[in-house]
Amino acid sequence: MYTWGHFKFWGRLDKYAITADESDAFRAFYREIDRCKFDAAQVAVDWFNKTYIEAYVPRDVLLDAMIALESLYMPDRDELRYRLATRMAALLALPQDRKDVFANVRQAYDLRSNIVHGGTIDEETEKKINEVLPRIMGYLRESLILFLRNPDVKGKLDDIVLGVAKSPNTGFSSRNAARATAKGE
Repeated sequence: MYTWGHFKFWGRLDKYAITADESDAFRAFYREIDRCKFDAAQVAVDWFNKTYIEAYVPRDVLLDAMIALESLYMPDRDELRYRLATRMAALLALPQDRKDVFANVRQAYDLRSNIVHGGTIDEETEKKINEVLPRIMGYLRESLILFLRNPDVKGKLDDIVLGVAKSPNTGFSSRNAARATAKGE
């Protein structure tokens, strides 16, 4: 089962299962959310919460997760897919994992665009959504923590991408996402 997750191959679990090892991290995560003071993070938290509260089909969860990520990473709206993927890779991943994060975010953004703009949701598209969604949800959780703990990072996104400023993250998300993917979660 994916940490704090409610998916197992698109099926919702009837109960949330949090292990003893996860309980402290879970409490810390929600304490950070409670201290949320800036608008973009609050918007992201609201969209994140929707993924757990409302009974959705997976494509809707993906849309909500992508909206939450856009509210954190995209104060400007130019070249959305590329900038979102680049910024997330730079902030969330270690150098050796950045290409994977970049590819996952681009794939999720393409799926999001297909859904939003009325594209066909066939069996292959559903399969792609199933494959990328656990990683995107992991990236979203880590992004919320990163932005809540470092509210000034929003003004430094391009500097971090360019290597002028250091990312406050250590690449935790990409390792967790890769681990969850390898386990088929």
